[in-house]
Amino acid sequence: MFDAFLPNIAMLNTDPNKRELIGTVIHDGLGAITVEETARYDPLTQIRHVDWYWSSKTEKDFWQAALPMRNVFPQEMPLLVASGGLRLIERFGDFDRSQLTAESMRQICVCGL
Repeated sequence: MFDAFLPNIAMLNTDPNKRELIGTVIHDGLGAITVEETARYDPLTQIRHVDWYWSSKTEKDFWQAALPMRNVFPQEMPLLVASGGLRLIERFGDFDRSQLTAESMRQICVCGL
């Protein structure tokens, strides 16, 4: 059993030069920490290259992390699972076992031999 993000065309087409706010957390020593991201998608490799930037009130971009994410489209998943010697038994749209739909954010795959 594993999960993978369901590619979202709108997310894949975001402006690579625009930062998007991911969220804010409170750190005991640093106070409010914001996390922003930029992303660009390479359709040839199907990799979404994401960069996360952490900032505090006193220090912008004190930490940065690159997160390359391979996108696996729904029709491709059964072929990849089979090429690994497994069989896709079930697939869900979330951990609550809801149906995989166009609005799902992930593919939950249950596999066997």
